[in-house]
Amino acid sequence: MGDTMVRYGQPVMLKIDEIRHESADSKTFIFKHSLEYQIGQFIMVWLPGTDEKPFAISKYGNNFFGFTALSRGKFTKLLHTMKVGECVGVRGPFGRGFTIPDSIKSGEANGCIIGGGGGMASLVTLIEAIQQSNVLVLNGATTESQLIFADRFEKMILLTDDGSIGTKGYPTDMLEELHKKHNFSIIYTCGPEIMMLKVYEFCRKNNILCEASLE
Repeated sequence: MGDTMVRYGQPVMLKIDEIRHESADSKTFIFKHSLEYQIGQFIMVWLPGTDEKPFAISKYGNNFFGFTALSRGKFTKLLHTMKVGECVGVRGPFGRGFTIPDSIKSGEANGCIIGGGGGMASLVTLIEAIQQSNVLVLNGATTESQLIFADRFEKMILLTDDGSIGTKGYPTDMLEELHKKHNFSIIYTCGPEIMMLKVYEFCRKNNILCEASLE
């Protein structure tokens, strides 16, 4: 196992130890390396001669961590061609982590976690940390083939724009009804900007704490 990486300065070159296919266009890259990490933080990933991009930690343990990347632009398409044993540069972690109120930890209050598309990658370690029946998880995507982590948690509401799996529609479509039933005290979110804006506006209107991952 390697030592914890330097937070600032030059990237540390790390060997990819495992690659998992999460959906038709997303992969998780796992490193057997220690990392001082707060839930919700992100790392910078560097491909020499190409670029450096931010990615949320989507898998974490005492001696390993991983991030999930959707194949979209030049950088992530190149990343998706990489194989186990090849190396990437990593810096971090950076950013502010999520806060988990004591009332959520104890089950005295209800919460909601809303992910859209690749945004779920920023929320899965939060879901694992809470793992309470008083926290609802909404996982949405354009279509079934783009839904990530659909099987990672037992209690999760799945939604797709085209209705190919789960409920047809957007996660924000269910907020009003779910809040009336559960009276959320905090909502966490990450995903498309328009979705996060709607979540923020809903929270502001209903005086609900809101935390969003914006990296």
